[in-house]
Amino acid sequence: MINSLLGPQVLLLLLCCFVGKVVSRTLTYESLNITRYPLAKCNDGSDAGIYFANSNASKPTSFIIYLSSGGWCYDAVSCRARFLESHDLMSSTGWSSEREVGGIFDSDYETLNEDSVWVNVPYCSSDGWMGNLDNQEVGFEFRGHEIVKAAIETVQERWSVGEDDTVIFGGASAGARGAMVHLDMVAEFFNDSNVYGVLDSPLWIDLDPPNYSTVGLLEQTQKVYEVSGVGEVSGKDGVITDNCASSFDGEEEYKCLFGQYRAGFLEIPHILISAEFDSFQLGQDGLNLPYPSSENEFADEFGAQMHKVFEDLIANVGDKSVTFYSQPCYNHAISMGSGYFKSATSNGVTLDAAVKAFLGGEGKSRDLTDYCEEGFDACTTSGSFCPSLGA
Repeated sequence: MINSLLGPQVLLLLLCCFVGKVVSRTLTYESLNITRYPLAKCNDGSDAGIYFANSNASKPTSFIIYLSSGGWCYDAVSCRARFLESHDLMSSTGWSSEREVGGIFDSDYETLNEDSVWVNVPYCSSDGWMGNLDNQEVGFEFRGHEIVKAAIETVQERWSVGEDDTVIFGGASAGARGAMVHLDMVAEFFNDSNVYGVLDSPLWIDLDPPNYSTVGLLEQTQKVYEVSGVGEVSGKDGVITDNCASSFDGEEEYKCLFGQYRAGFLEIPHILISAEFDSFQLGQDGLNLPYPSSENEFADEFGAQMHKVFEDLIANVGDKSVTFYSQPCYNHAISMGSGYFKSATSNGVTLDAAVKAFLGGEGKSRDLTDYCEEGFDACTTSGSFCPSLGA
């Protein structure tokens, strides 16, 4: 249930602010300056870029930089298959001149509004935005780290982010994992500004898949660490921070890329988001709907572990400013679609409302987590997989 950290006045605000939006914001594409940022490349060597919407203000004071989703690959076989099946996630050659983006890009807060600059960074590095290596053995470049650096520097150069301005840095799924490992670096770059993180579904759980032929997420993370040059090239330059590296020395340093182990080291104010039954993680663990009873047991264990990880993070938050948000749902990374306004906790708190409370939270930590204690099967028998405030 939603924790007592949430006061009655804030709860009233959250329950009242649902709007059933299904529209989106139009963003314009521009390649990154390859002369200035020669390593900001996609897997195939094509130029990376950004989609953006200019502010209506003569001098904007708030900015959102949001990294896109798209999974990853972790060896020659998986990367070659990805290149054939998901070419736009490894190359910019087919990207359109405009992109319609919804969810958080259609929000209207005191902090994010028509006077803001909206930037969506498309994903084409297949490394969770973490790598910096031309891996000739695998056959692709992994430059997610360089793309992130080029994107934030481009925003600074074009719009002159200044003292006391607000920068919201985040992402969904792979974008959230990339934002998670770069959040402290971004805050250091915009050191005169107020930086906040919005991390939608980076919280992977260390749980062995029920089918042992499946490459689990922790093993995938270790492989990406090895093939994309995270440790060898990017090192602790914003990808693996000193506080995490000191806890996972040597062969286990790759755990600093894994949500369950990295989230507790984040210093910058942020909202951490995950569904109790994260559909992407369960799918990566080899489960496909409809689940037989044996797989329901695994999903139940997964939900229990997600609950425990949140509880541990909440118990150890200390004086940090973190909002924790979990729905008792089977979904994943809803912050760039209509689910941002529709899908909710059992108390009616949408992700839109949770982000609004976080951005206006005056540095307070909040527990907005909600869980289905009866288990996956009992909680999803309706077929909706989640309480919802609208069709």
